[in-house]
Amino acid sequence: MASARLGAALTAVALLAVAVMGASKADARWGPKENCSAYVTETVNHHCYAIEELEMAGYPKEYVSGSVAYIDTTQMNIPGWTAGDFVTNEEWVDFNPGGWIETGQIGGAGVDCCSAHPFLASTTGGIEHGFYFYESPGTLPLYAYNHFTIYDPPPRGTWHVYWGCCEVKTYGYHEFPTWSNELQAGFEGGAGEQPYNWGRDEVASIVPPNDTWAAYETLFRHATPFRSPGMCLERNPEAPAWGNILWGTCKAPN
Repeated sequence: MASARLGAALTAVALLAVAVMGASKADARWGPKENCSAYVTETVNHHCYAIEELEMAGYPKEYVSGSVAYIDTTQMNIPGWTAGDFVTNEEWVDFNPGGWIETGQIGGAGVDCCSAHPFLASTTGGIEHGFYFYESPGTLPLYAYNHFTIYDPPPRGTWHVYWGCCEVKTYGYHEFPTWSNELQAGFEGGAGEQPYNWGRDEVASIVPPNDTWAAYETLFRHATPFRSPGMCLERNPEAPAWGNILWGTCKAPN
């Protein structure tokens, strides 16, 4: 969950990066006043973000049964990929408290510098208590809106992850709460060396009881942006509904 990650939690990808990078790399930083890095502990997270986030009151007032994201990565270049640096362009479904599920596309993380690979990750009780992570060896095209869904269909209680047409993960019955009360979508970067990533998305919440698609908004509020210093963020001009953003690491490769 993005909000907890900004404070006291780790992402699954963060722990993966820590496992493969050296100590000297973990201390490297980038961004204004060197505010961004791959450095993480159980209480500190120096990753950078560019997201829109919809925080809801929860059941029975405000809640959703899933999220849909079409994610278009237009630039992926992670110079520190061999040390575990990574960038994700993704969506998050959170259960505050109670864990989160995320999926999207990832670059770096010890695999390669410049490809986008589909991935998913989840935890039921905070990342320090264990997590699930899977990155596909296959790649997704850049300059294309790739489709991802996280959904708990009727009769509820069993969450599923889809990449395009196909289901790639089914969680156990009531492994997660039935309803989500927080959605996010956009960019996360855990890197000790300046990464280069641009992209945009079109997202929708899945709203019960009929599971209709809607923008990241409710009768009471709409999604709000969060941008770490050094990140660029604006409304996606192709589809400027709440939740749809365009992001970038601002700086271009030399």
